[in-house]
Amino acid sequence: MNWTISVPVWGPWHTELFLKYALPSHLRMGLEGCKYIIHSDGESLVEIPQELRNVCEVEIRPIRSSRSVHHKYRCMNECHGEAMKEAGAVMFLPPDCVVSSNTRKVIEASGKKLVMACSLRTLNGGEPPRDPEALNAWAAKHLHPNQRGWVWGNEWGTELIHSHVYFEDGENFWCHGFHLHPLAAVLDRKYGSGKSVDSYLPSYYDPRETWVVSDCELAMAELSPADIFFGLERGPETVSSIVDSVKGKIKDRHLGFFKTAIRLRGQVGQTDIPGQILKGLA
Repeated sequence: MNWTISVPVWGPWHTELFLKYALPSHLRMGLEGCKYIIHSDGESLVEIPQELRNVCEVEIRPIRSSRSVHHKYRCMNECHGEAMKEAGAVMFLPPDCVVSSNTRKVIEASGKKLVMACSLRTLNGGEPPRDPEALNAWAAKHLHPNQRGWVWGNEWGTELIHSHVYFEDGENFWCHGFHLHPLAAVLDRKYGSGKSVDSYLPSYYDPRETWVVSDCELAMAELSPADIFFGLERGPETVSSIVDSVKGKIKDRHLGFFKTAIRLRGQVGQTDIPGQILKGLA
C-alpha cells in the first residue's frame, strides 16, 4: 500500500529527536512507494534529509495554523488534516516517537482500516530497540515520571486527563487506554474533524475494521523532555478520580478501546479495576 506519512515537526527539541531517532525508525520500517509530508515552521527543518529523499517522495510544507504554532496539539492536528485531504491511506508519525522496524509490514498484513496503538512516554532511555517486544519493554523500563501517576497503585496520581490506566505486577506491565494513537488509517470514507485525530477519527470506523494493537505485534514509544506536564501530581488515583477525569470527554469508541487489555511487558495480569471504571462511566 502506498501510504501518505504525516510528520509535523518544529522547534529544536522535536527536530533533533526526529532526525536522530524517529526518522531512522521510519526508514527501517520501509518507505518505498510512500509520500512523506513534513510540516515545519521554515526555520527548524529547511532541507529534506538525503537518506529520505533517496527512498520516497518528500515534501516540506509550511505550518498553517488557525492559532499560534505554540498551540502544539491544535497545530499538529491541522497539519495531519491537510495531509489527509489528498491521501488514500495515512500514517500519523509524531516527530518524537520511534516505531518498531516491522510496523509497516504488520499494519499491511492486518487487513484493517484503522490501527490504534498505545505509545508509552519515556525519559533518558538511550537508544530505543527495534523489535516491538523489546521496544515496549524498554519504554516501560524508562517510563517518564509524569506517566507514573497513571500507574494504578502508585503513591501519587496526576491531574492530567487519563488517556490510559497502567497496571504493574512484578515484571508484568499492561494498560487499558481511552485515547490510543491512530497509527494508520485507510481513508476510504467521509469523515469529519475535531481537536485531534485520536478524538474524532475512530468514530468513523466500525470495530470490526479496527485493530487495537494489544500483544506487542508492533510498538511505538515517545521520547519526551523531563519537564513535560511537570508539577501536576496529586493524591493516589481511585476509580472515582479516574471516572471524574474522563467523564464527558470521551466518545463511545474510546470506551470500546478501554475494554482491551494491552500487553506491554511480560503478561497481562488479573484486575477488575477497568471493569469498575467502565461501570462508573455507564
